[in-house]
Amino acid sequence: MSDGFVIEGLDQFHRQLLAFTKNKFPRAVEAWCEGLAMRLMERVADLAPVREDPGGGRLRNSYVTASMGQSDEDAYFERIGRGGNITVLVGSNVEYADYVNTGHKLRNGAWWEGYHYFDDAWDEFEVEAADWLADRLEELFSESGLS
Repeated sequence: MSDGFVIEGLDQFHRQLLAFTKNKFPRAVEAWCEGLAMRLMERVADLAPVREDPGGGRLRNSYVTASMGQSDEDAYFERIGRGGNITVLVGSNVEYADYVNTGHKLRNGAWWEGYHYFDDAWDEFEVEAADWLADRLEELFSESGLS
């Protein structure tokens, strides 16, 4: 009778796991972060108010541009870092964007509440984003033979 046991295939699994964490996973995280940022900006654009006059729409259009992963004078999209250490910054460079979102003091001293469309967009998006990420992780593990 033997006093131990043997686990076969552990070395191969270890190599697969190392390759996964060094190669596939960091690239996937980059793509996922960008994709989630763009999807959030789509939600923000949907909720951002638009003035009714002919010049209206600049604020919303800045979010639409950011949702396409692009920057211009009004839109902001930047990816900082690589792999698992990535930050994606998205938003609007329109000078009044923050005031419209969070509110501001009026000339008469009263407080205007703002639309809070960024928070509302995140509240709608948060659960969907978590589910979407869980699905992507499961797919990646499966494709890599780690599930």
